[in-house]
Amino acid sequence: MKIKKYVLTFVTALITVLNAYSQSASVEVSDQGILNNGTKTFGIALNNSLGALNYVVSFQMDLTLPEGVSINKDGCGLTTRFADEDQELIIGKIGDNKYRLVSTSFALIPISGYSGDFVNLSLKAASEGNGGVATLSNILIVTDNSKRYVLDDVSFNIKIHHFIEFADPIVKSICVDKWDKNKDGELDTQEAASVTISYLGNDILSTAFKGNAYITSFNELQYFTGIGNIPTETFKGCTRLTSVVVPSSVTAIRENAFQDCNKLSSILIPNSVTSIGSYAFKNCIALSSIDIPNSITTIGQNAFEGCSGLRTLVVPNSITTLGNSVFSGCSGLESVVIPNSISKIPDYAFDGCSSITTLSLPNSITSIGIRSFSDCSSLTSFVIPNNVLAVGKMAFRGCTGLMSIEIPASVVEIEERAFQYCSSLTELIIPKSVSVIGSDAFGGCSGLTSIVVDVENTVYDSRDNCNAIIRTADNVLIRGCQNTSIPNSVVELGADAFAICHGLVSIEIPDNVTKIGRFVFNDCTNLTDIRLSGNIATIPEYSFFRCSSLKSIEIPASVTYIETCAFSGCANLVTVVVKNPTPVTISSSGVFDNASNSTLYVPVGSKAAYKAANYWKNFKEILEIAKIGDVNGDGSVSVIDVISTINYILQDPPTVFSREAADVNGDGDISVVDVIGIIDIILNQ
Repeated sequence: MKIKKYVLTFVTALITVLNAYSQSASVEVSDQGILNNGTKTFGIALNNSLGALNYVVSFQMDLTLPEGVSINKDGCGLTTRFADEDQELIIGKIGDNKYRLVSTSFALIPISGYSGDFVNLSLKAASEGNGGVATLSNILIVTDNSKRYVLDDVSFNIKIHHFIEFADPIVKSICVDKWDKNKDGELDTQEAASVTISYLGNDILSTAFKGNAYITSFNELQYFTGIGNIPTETFKGCTRLTSVVVPSSVTAIRENAFQDCNKLSSILIPNSVTSIGSYAFKNCIALSSIDIPNSITTIGQNAFEGCSGLRTLVVPNSITTLGNSVFSGCSGLESVVIPNSISKIPDYAFDGCSSITTLSLPNSITSIGIRSFSDCSSLTSFVIPNNVLAVGKMAFRGCTGLMSIEIPASVVEIEERAFQYCSSLTELIIPKSVSVIGSDAFGGCSGLTSIVVDVENTVYDSRDNCNAIIRTADNVLIRGCQNTSIPNSVVELGADAFAICHGLVSIEIPDNVTKIGRFVFNDCTNLTDIRLSGNIATIPEYSFFRCSSLKSIEIPASVTYIETCAFSGCANLVTVVVKNPTPVTISSSGVFDNASNSTLYVPVGSKAAYKAANYWKNFKEILEIAKIGDVNGDGSVSVIDVISTINYILQDPPTVFSREAADVNGDGDISVVDVIGIIDIILNQ
């Protein structure tokens, strides 16, 4: 059958016949039912009992449709059994959802004996339509003898079924198997909308897809409008899933909902969602961007952890709470916008986001949590907001590219290891407000050349332009740098005070210092010359660990104990001078792990005791300290000793050198005066 396309024309007047006859015919709608996938053709049939009368020449009827249903004009037509082609059918809209159907070019159709459809009416449904009751009214038939027949109104039901066109046949198979109520092999929108989160039977959404490694897309999830949330672990482990559209009924995406969907590259979250649960998108490594709607107020801990493909992130100002580790391990993240609705950067929030280069925080931030930005190795500068009170433990640890940091006068506490291993940081200014600096807060900041404490700070100071942080109350130096000069007023060097200070070449510890902390010069790889205080009793564990450029060390007579690994990793340490005549107690063999290649110098008369002592006896050779002037310990004072002393002063110390023998005038320093003294010894021998 051919269907003609006609221009829509509004007909205001058609029938001029005045005579009306009693009804001896009726109209009915055949094949009533469902608009599958939005379209269906209905047949309008004429049934009569008028006998052998005249022919129909025209008709008119009004059609009222339910909300969401309209006429598909191209699919409508008029048929007869006595014409080769369909006849003209004019359709005009006369109101909301109301149409007038008219034909005036009807081929002569004998009423008597005629039955069957004479109008093909194609209807279509809008995507949001649900159907309802349609009505044919004002039905008028005119015959060739000018008789007019007004027929009764006819009502019929239209039910709309929108079949969902699934892109993924596996997803369709699962959905049809679980939720196809009418068993027609398809899932329509009404069936999808009737799915709820149930813990009874086989329709549990949270178990239907979990761990399915074959499904690839589920944008059709948008039709499941009966669910209020995406349950815990719903799509966890769906390793081939690439895209999902979340329905507008959802208010929460629960814990682990999309965890380990490592090919998920597109997720559309509607503005009905108010929360994203913990681990919801963990390890979704293909996700390069995500539009977080302004309706969300909470994102749980680890929600986007390990999303290494994520490049940019805008946190909307509706969010007031971010969970711990929320974006940790997002190694591809380059830029982040944090709104002023956030007051705290949580623990581990951006830990391991190694591609972030710049980051600006709003002044609403009052605290920066533990490891918030640790290992953000591409971050080059950072301004701490001026309302922050505390910088958390390891907050910026491992930010190796960080060259500048501005600490405002609001900060009261810098917790332990807060800036540890920020090796590119060159300058440090501690404001007057800081009253607590945790242990090793700036440890491993090997590039530091300048340290200044505000003169109005009452807890810490950098007296005498020493380029160090000194705790004022007890005169303990807690952090130094390669340009530090230790003031005579300092009595203790704190743990890790110079640890990993790669630029430190030489340093003198004043005799007022009575204690040095563990790891104090750990990993100072370029340290070649150090003078220890003559009043320390213990050299703590790992004090000079991996000081690989250190060739000689003089241990003063005050030292009675050396702890584990104090000089371990000092591969070039070949000369050790011990001033205590009683063998110093060593905790373990690892204290001098290069002993077999080193020479030990001990006071005159103590060689036998050291040779019998544990660990000391492991040295390659043990020699007694020579007399004054015999700096190379060869048993005589000669020009060679003069040259060795001059080289020492010029910072080119020989392999074997005794500071005690070179300090002719006994002032604790090696200078030109001592060179002259050695020459005098030679001349007077």
